[in-house]
Amino acid sequence: MKSIFFAVLTLFFTSSSFAESDVSVKVKKMLSNKDFLGARILLKNTLKKGVSFSQWRQIRNLIYHNPGIGYDIIFTLEKMSVKKNYQDSEEVQVNKLIAEGEQLETDKNFQAAIAAFQKAAQLIRKVYPQKVSVDNQQVYFYILHQIARCFFALKNYSEALKIYEFFPRSYYNLRQTQFEKMWTAFYANKIDIAIGAIASQRSPYFSKILEPDSYIVQIYILRKLCRYKEIDYTLKEIKLINELFKNDLVTVKEWAKMDIDTLSLHNLLVVKENENLNFVSLEQRKSERQKILESLTRRYKSDVERLKKGYTKILSFSILSKKITSKNLLKISDLPDAQVLSKTGYEYWTKKDLEEWLDEIGSQYYIGDSKCQ
Repeated sequence: MKSIFFAVLTLFFTSSSFAESDVSVKVKKMLSNKDFLGARILLKNTLKKGVSFSQWRQIRNLIYHNPGIGYDIIFTLEKMSVKKNYQDSEEVQVNKLIAEGEQLETDKNFQAAIAAFQKAAQLIRKVYPQKVSVDNQQVYFYILHQIARCFFALKNYSEALKIYEFFPRSYYNLRQTQFEKMWTAFYANKIDIAIGAIASQRSPYFSKILEPDSYIVQIYILRKLCRYKEIDYTLKEIKLINELFKNDLVTVKEWAKMDIDTLSLHNLLVVKENENLNFVSLEQRKSERQKILESLTRRYKSDVERLKKGYTKILSFSILSKKITSKNLLKISDLPDAQVLSKTGYEYWTKKDLEEWLDEIGSQYYIGDSKCQ
């Protein structure tokens, strides 16, 4: 299972408007045009020069509302010394409860960890009874994520599954939650939800590279349903991806699309027509893109060996699971047109509609049947 890196996101329960400086005007204009790279560069330069706590908080508020700037900047902000002496009582208490819960989770005292995390979540909800603010959503959903993991460790799959239904598209480990939801549903014998979670991981919004264990669950379920043709198709897919890893053909960019946090950085590498070169030069943009690519490459190198080993293991398992009498999955020779499909009552999207796919992540269910006699 992929490990989760998380720098504790501290909370500030008050917000203030971004100071109308020359830099802020430029940043806001670029953000209105979705020029996230330009805004990122200007904000990084501002932070390097040194900022007051008030300025730091204003920048933090702006970045939280525009995660396209890059989640790495969010994590960096939380480590800056300028905020250390300005934490309010609620923030101190929440951070203390999170640290306590994390230690209890590490010690495998999961019931006590749940209690600590729940207190932290309740404190946030007390401050925001209607809706958790954008500024605090990442830490709030991180807390829920840990609670779900603890319930899973306690084999309370039904409670864990309830929590895994909650994560929004903006959560920086969204795909990871779908991976864990898949395992939880599998152990809870909720096959429709487990297959749906696999479908969510396969969203075209993400990389075609899945966590290797996703195939274990998929093959287990397909065997349980006696759907041997689909097992053949899955085996072909595993072989293809395994070959990509063996021949070092999985690119950094493809790997970066495996989850929301790295995907936000991947998107910054793409040159767009709306870039304002008057505010941030082409040279500055090239330099920043190179830094982003180098950062992603370092993380890629540390993770790719794990994925290689995982796919080698899954391939061996899949071959053993293959039924000798099964045949290749038949191709669809006659696909109904859009009008015919629309009469079925189901929704459908083309692969290029990535935003629509992202909106539906976590809500897919399997509606197929068993082929067992």
